[in-house]
Parts: sequence; C-alpha cells; structure tokens
Amino acid sequence: MNYNRMTIRATGDKCEVRKLHPHHQYVSGSSTGGGARQTRFVARPYAQPLFVGTYGDCLAYIESQGAEFMTEHGIPVPTAGEIQASPLHQRRPEESLPSSSLVMEAWDRMEHERKRERLERAAEVRRNARNAL
Repeated sequence: MNYNRMTIRATGDKCEVRKLHPHHQYVSGSSTGGGARQTRFVARPYAQPLFVGTYGDCLAYIESQGAEFMTEHGIPVPTAGEIQASPLHQRRPEESLPSSSLVMEAWDRMEHERKRERLERAAEVRRNARNAL
C-alpha cells in the first residue's frame, strides 16, 4: 500500500460484493461442534473515487470545491478571522480560499474530537460492564 496517496470517495448507487473470509463462513449445527461451510457474501455501497492524489493534492481539491463541499463532508470551514490570522493569506490577500495549513488544522481537530468521543464511549462501556457485575 502506498501511504503517500489518498483517495476521496463518494458512495454511489452501485454496490460491491465481497466474499467473506472462510473463517466467518462456518455455521454450527452438529453436536460434535463441527459445522457446514456456507459461502456468504456481503454487499456494500460502492464508493466511486472522486479524486486520487497525494495528501497535498487532496487538500487542494477540497479547497477548490469550496465551503459547501467542506461542510457537506464534516470538515469545519475556517472563519474569516482564522484566514486573516494566517501568514499565508497576509501575503496573498487576493486568495479567498482557506490555506492548506488551515484545512489540515481543521481536519486534525475533527480527528482529535472523534478519537476523544471513541475513548469516552469505550470508558462508558467499561463502566457499565463493571457496574453490572
């Protein structure tokens, strides 16, 4: 896998069908613990690539799509104050789009928030399990 490449995907009407791993295909049914193997498939919405490129290319693509695209995909749009505070935009006032660094900061904030929520949920599950004992 090339970790320097990113893909921005959008779910479409098409579906991809994947065969489950053989480990997940056994069904218990006999008293000896054996089971008959059934071939199972999973259908998932197929995500069409909107754009494929390096991280910087993807950030440039997101910026080029504008604020509506960013809010649609859960990326916080920098405010005018944040844009004016950026040294990149002080040098180039004609540019109205947020800089790559602001988009990266917004993305990092969003990822940090998601991680914090996951940790809080996990702690709550552990607390509930401990209280149930």
